[in-house]
Amino acid sequence: MKLEQLTERLNHIYKYCQATYDDKNGDLISGRLSELSSYLAESSNLLAWAQYYYDKIQGEEAEKLIKEQGQTEIRISPTVFKQLINGRSINESKILKFTERINRTITHQIDILRSQLSYLKSLPQ
Repeated sequence: MKLEQLTERLNHIYKYCQATYDDKNGDLISGRLSELSSYLAESSNLLAWAQYYYDKIQGEEAEKLIKEQGQTEIRISPTVFKQLINGRSINESKILKFTERINRTITHQIDILRSQLSYLKSLPQ
């Protein structure tokens, strides 16, 4: 999966999570629960890809910094080295964090939907 595809998919799932719904309609809640369960399964794969791109850019930037350091007489501390790598991989870090948060959001929404369904079932008919 390409990084652009990953971000497109995450944005699609995010929009779904943001969408409002009728919390008094049991059929709609069941459908939403089913859809979110599917997204939850997919999000683990998306998380793996986000971690892959983050680790990849971190390694590439570390290699670049080592080469740059070798071409100059300037030596940097390990802390600064790490901060420079992190600064150069800020986009991938953002995508990784976003993916983790999407995963958590889906989990919380599933819990909420289950509670709403239980509440609806407890109401007198």
